[in-house]
Amino acid sequence: MKVRPVIVDECVSPKIARYLEEMGEEVIRFKSGTEDNELRRVGHKTGAYIITRDKGFKDYERLILLTRKEKPKWIYEQLRQAKAYENR
Repeated sequence: MKVRPVIVDECVSPKIARYLEEMGEEVIRFKSGTEDNELRRVGHKTGAYIITRDKGFKDYERLILLTRKEKPKWIYEQLRQAKAYENR
């Protein structure tokens, strides 16, 4: 099973990144103002999932697109399901 990091975009609450780290995920955060192309580049290079509210990433293969005030636990479950599906 390939372990993939998770990129948490700046538009997502830092508490979500902290929660994912507490659950054992390798989380990548970028400083505010990092261009979307840089997130994509790192995402493609590392095979990371991207968690964001930015609809500009819709074509990214491993995307969890948030649309409302999702709870960290729900986001973590979506990530687990995506990883499980990918590794079956």
